[in-house]
This record gives sequence, C-alpha cells and structure tokens, in this order.
Amino acid sequence: MTTSQPFYHLRPNKFIDRYLFLRVLSCLRKQFDIEKYRYIGFGSFMFDDFKLMHNYLSISDMISIENDPTICKRAEFNKPYKCIKIEKMTSSAFIENMSIEKNSIIWLDYTSPAEIGEQLADFSDLLRKMEKNDIVRITLNANPCAFNGDEKEPSKMHSARLKALTQKIGQYIPSNITQNDMTASKFPSFLLGCLKHAVSDIYPCLSPYQKKFLFPLFSTVYQDGQQMFTFTAILLEADSNEDKEAQERQIKEQMQACDLCDIVKCDWDECCQINVPALTPKEVMALNNLLPDETAQKCITDTMPFFSGKTSELNELIANYIKYYKYYPNFHHVNF
Repeated sequence: MTTSQPFYHLRPNKFIDRYLFLRVLSCLRKQFDIEKYRYIGFGSFMFDDFKLMHNYLSISDMISIENDPTICKRAEFNKPYKCIKIEKMTSSAFIENMSIEKNSIIWLDYTSPAEIGEQLADFSDLLRKMEKNDIVRITLNANPCAFNGDEKEPSKMHSARLKALTQKIGQYIPSNITQNDMTASKFPSFLLGCLKHAVSDIYPCLSPYQKKFLFPLFSTVYQDGQQMFTFTAILLEADSNEDKEAQERQIKEQMQACDLCDIVKCDWDECCQINVPALTPKEVMALNNLLPDETAQKCITDTMPFFSGKTSELNELIANYIKYYKYYPNFHHVNF
C-alpha cells in the first residue's frame, strides 16, 4: 500500500461491494456466532471495513496487516478502536505464522496486479490454515491490460496476456483456458476459475463427499477506475454427503430470507456485476420514489427521458441501480 491510495469509501461501486459483504455476514449470524469471530484485513489508515465490522456486527477482535512503515505509524494514530491490533508484516508472513485460535473472517484485499502470483499463493496457504466455519474473502485486480507487457499490437495482446499469466500463476490456471479468456469482460471469470483450481488442490471433490469443503457465497466485479474482482466463501465440514447438502441448503435459505438470492448465488461460475451510474441527489430521490417495482425500468424512462435507452450501456447502468439501490451511498460534506 502507499500513502497515495484512493479514498475507497468515496467510490460508489466498492462501497456497494463492501455493504453486500456486510449484509451477507449479517445474514449468517442466524447460523454462526459472527460477533465472536476475529476480523483480519488490510485496514491501512482509514479502517473503513473495520468500522463496519465493529459497528454493525459487534466484532471486537480485529487485526490489520500492514507492511509499509509509514502507513503503520498513520494506522496506529488513526485506528478508531482499541480492539484493533496492527501487525507490521506482509500478508504472506502473517499467514505463514498465523494460528487460528478462534473462528475468523479474513479479507485479503489486494490491488496490485503485478503481485498476482504471491496473492494466489497467500490464498492457497490461508486455505490450509483455515478451520471449520472460517470465512475468507479475496479481492484481486481484474484489469487484463496489466499483463500486456511490451505488446502493442491489439491482435497479439490476448496471447501476450496469457503467456505472462502462465509464467506468473501457471499452476492455478485451469486447463481449458485460452487467449479468448483474456478480454476485460471474461477476465473476472478467469480469476474465479483460478481460485476454484487452487481450492480443488487442497479440498478435492472426492466421492461421495469431502469432509471439509469451501462453499462459495458470492463473487462481484466492480470498477471505480480499475476493474476489481472479489470472491467470498466459508469453510464448512460435513459428516456425510447428506449433511453437506443440508448445510448448503440452509445457507441458501438464509440468503433467500434476507432477500439476497439474486446477488448471493452460492455458485462457482457466476459473478455479480456492480456498475451503478453517477447520480445527483435529486436523481437518486426520483429513482427511489419509483422503487421497488417490477416495471421500474419503463417508469424511469417515462419519468426521466434523459435516462432512456440511447445506449445499451445506459440501460445496464440503470438496471444495475435498480438491483443495488438499497446500497447506493449518500455522501455528504461535514465540517468538523
């Protein structure tokens, strides 16, 4: 991390992604003692997710991993609660030395595409340390242009990307991947496939069942400048195949009860796109006055013709807002 990092708490798509994570954890409280978990993440000097974990989920045992000496000093000064401990080391060193004494929620919130090899290695090492009912979340940079190298010719870029990634993370790449998967739209699914491959090496699908298994909760793709990808899952343990299916079904039913089944797919192959439009406060209020409604898209077109479908991109933005309107941020200037 650097001191010039973006203020992610002011970026609407990441804001929504973070609140969806919080909402999923809140739903899981019906089955798991989330408030007794330890939260481990990258708080930097802003601690946005740490504040949410404490304020909304009552988690009071938290560790922030920080390797930058300058940010460590800022973090110690800015940490909002006494219950946050700053660990001055890399994520790799932390995972290597960690012992999970209690159930944990671990968010590996990476941003740099150049270190994707180390990041996937961290994820794999963490899986080996996790215990039953631990929750893992990983964020990866999903911008394929970072792997173009010196190639300038568009027709050769996809091939160059795959070659560069094979050198960096060849052991995690599924065998069915081709250069056609190196486009911006397909790259998040490629990353999800790499994570699935890493998981299968540690928890193989044995017949009739694997006692420990990583159950996917949801994946998201969003863009506030750079395209980013997140994956969230929980490690479960079953005594039989029937027990495994019962646990999976119970979690799915909880997500449905929380009105999250359209977002939390519990699926290895689907990513939720978060791409809401930039709106004025007046536009937000006008749109919300039309929601929830199954005919909202048409009503919006009739009421606010400047949002009518001149382009498919605009239609997708409005459809995305309809899906995530309850989580759309309201930013205010405050004097203090």
